[in-house]
This record gives sequence, C-alpha cells and structure tokens, in this order.
Amino acid sequence: RLPPVRVIAVAVLIAVAGMASSASPSPAGAITVEPVIWQLDQDYPGNIGGDAGLSVSTVYIKTHDGSDWMSTYDSNPRAVSGPASIRELIDIYATEGIEVAAWFVPYGTDYDAQVQMAVQVIDTGVTALYADLEPFAGFCYLQCHELAENFWYRVRQQRPNAHLGVIYDPRPWWWGQSATSKWLSVADSALPMCYWEDFGGQIPYDDPAGCVAQAHNDLKTLAPGRAIEYVPMLQGNTTAARFERALDAAVVAGSTRVSVWRRGTTSTEVWDLIGRYSPPPGGRCEDTLANGCLVREATQQAIYLVQGGAAFSVPSQQAFDSMALDWRRVQVVPAGFIPGLPSIPRGASRVKEYGETSVW
Repeated sequence: RLPPVRVIAVAVLIAVAGMASSASPSPAGAITVEPVIWQLDQDYPGNIGGDAGLSVSTVYIKTHDGSDWMSTYDSNPRAVSGPASIRELIDIYATEGIEVAAWFVPYGTDYDAQVQMAVQVIDTGVTALYADLEPFAGFCYLQCHELAENFWYRVRQQRPNAHLGVIYDPRPWWWGQSATSKWLSVADSALPMCYWEDFGGQIPYDDPAGCVAQAHNDLKTLAPGRAIEYVPMLQGNTTAARFERALDAAVVAGSTRVSVWRRGTTSTEVWDLIGRYSPPPGGRCEDTLANGCLVREATQQAIYLVQGGAAFSVPSQQAFDSMALDWRRVQVVPAGFIPGLPSIPRGASRVKEYGETSVW
C-alpha cells in the first residue's frame, strides 16, 4: 500500500478509478462585453457608431458628474446635456441594435438635484444606472457615506424597479471610505474595477483572474445575503492574453456579462479576442471538485490538480507541460480553499505516480 505521506508528495494522480469520472458541465453560453463610454469626444475618434462591429450589445454612457451634465466637460455635440440628449443617443445606438445604460459620478452635497437628475436619467429608458464611487478628493471623497444615505437610498425609493449598479474599487482598504456596502445594499449589480495593469504589485489585484475571483468572493462580505449580479469591469488597455484570463475567471464566477474600461482605450487585439471568445471547458471547480480540476488560490501561484476529491500539487511548469495540462483550465479560488481540501483521495481510488507503472 502506498504510504499516505507519499500520496501527498505525488505530483499528480494519473488515474483515479472507482468513482464517477465524467467531466464537469460546461458553462452555459458565452459572456457579453459591454464597453464604458467616458467622453464621446475621447472614445469616438470620428462619428458615433461602429460598435456593432465590435460584438457589442450594450454601451455605458456617462451622463453626469454630481449635478453637472456631461456636456459641461465633453465637447462632442451629442454629449449629454439633459434627458432629451440621452433619448437621442438611445435612438442612435438602437439603429445598430445596441442598448444604452447610463453611469455617473456622485459627489457634492446638493442631494435633491442629484436625485432629480438620476430619476430623469432612469426615465429616459436606459437599461440601468450605475454609480461610480470615487473616494478621492474632487469626487465623493469623505462624503460617500452621506451620499449613499441622502441620495442613493432616495433614488431606490423613488424608482424601486430601476436596475441600479455600483462601480467600485475592489481593494478592501477603500471599502470604508467609499461606503461600498451601503451603496451595494440597494443595488442590483456589482461592478468592481479590476484594473490589474494599474494595480501593479498589489496581490491579487494585479492579476486578471486573481482580481476577478477575489472581488467575487468579497461580495459575500460587502453584500451579505443578497443575490446581486456580478459584472466585473475589466481593463481594456492590456494584452489579449491577460484579458482572456479575466474573462475566463468571470465565466467561472457565474457572470453572463462584463464591462470594459473603456471603449477608446481598449486595444485592437483585445477587441479581436472579444469577437472570437468562447468560454473555457469545465464547470466551477470550487463547487464540483471534479476530477481534473486545476486550481490556485488568488494570492498564490502554486497550482493543484484535483483527483478523487483530493488536491495534488503540480510541482513545476515542466510537470504541467509534460502532462499536457491546459493553462486555461486553471481556476482561481479564495484564499484558504486549498488547505481545506483532503490530501488523500477518497476510498476506492486507484493511484499511480506520474512516470511509474505500479498502481495502488
């Protein structure tokens, strides 16, 4: 009988028998990508249009900052100057089969004016209204809590059926000042800003999959007990390979759509990837622990292969490559998940060491 200590040290299990061996179910359907429009004069080098060719079905138009319509800052003649201009944009995008959601940055103490503007935006027929929390000077800063209570809650009361979402910094050191939990408490969707290129050196937020997975797991803390839609906002100014890792992580997290910051800075190679993207094979390993699952924790680089309900370390890239494992199947799981898995496979399992012939 193979000693237990040796089973733990085995790089991977080549075969595990005596149990269900069918692959876990594939994710249902593809994921949609919805670009953010900051300023029309910045995100469209020419005329508005052409988004249908980018495999886009919804765009997020910025409508206002505080109590100022975006035409205050955006020189484009179609920049939002009020409800009528929002309706015009809805009509323009509709010719390409594209829907319009709205987003804005709350700040200041003119709560009544901001409630009125938010309600006006909702009533134009946009599909959703997203509040972008910026807990920095010049934005909501030290007023994020007061704005949630005196503005955001009132918007929900006045438009109970509107789809409201919150764009926020997923790094926990900003949760308190931005009052993230308060804003999410009446929201329908959560849009954490996973800007891995900007979060360099801040593990796991500097990793595309790590940021998406960690932010999803943190929703249990930020919005406890709420079935809130997870729509991570991904960084478009990146490589196709890194963007694909973020998309894969979003699929694993159960997202059916993501947003991307932003239309005008997303590279051509990323748009090409979006057009041909298909989800990775396999289901959510955190739930299924199916044979063949490959997992790593958000804050670690070590990869483990699951067989027979147990986790086996893949000791090196050479071992990973020699066993023809697929990097796209590596899923990121919350910190502490892997140590909680058994190190010995369940009963009736048959194992052998990689490169050996003896079966135990």
